[in-house]
Amino acid sequence: MSVGPPVDLSKYAGKPAHGDVLRDATADIMAAITEQLAELRGETAPATPYDPAGR
Repeated sequence: MSVGPPVDLSKYAGKPAHGDVLRDATADIMAAITEQLAELRGETAPATPYDPAGR
């Protein structure tokens, strides 16, 4: 098991928890997870994150 450092979400403090704010915060968290996974695998993280909606 590996645990990374806390993701700094302080830039979202005081902002409403909906829409763009939640998408941006989620993107920050997913980027941290992606980087940690790439490190564990000894690989390079993809340049663009996977978008299940295909956007």
